[in-house]
Amino acid sequence: GMDGRWCRLERLEKKHAGDLFRAYAGDAAGWTYLSYGPFESEGELREWVREMTAGRGPAVYAVMVGGKGSGVAV
Repeated sequence: GMDGRWCRLERLEKKHAGDLFRAYAGDAAGWTYLSYGPFESEGELREWVREMTAGRGPAVYAVMVGGKGSGVAV
């Protein structure tokens, strides 16, 4: 990962899906300028993460914030 002053970037992995789904739940506007999402269920987001981490597309990172770190953005 890459550590910064306010957050840490980690290569997107399956472990990030739950935190990301909760961070975006009910916020369709958060996906406005992205070519993917919003996701209706955590399972749907997990499937997207699986596809994105299969090595067929661009590198995607999870933005982690807080001492323990939780994914809040992609």
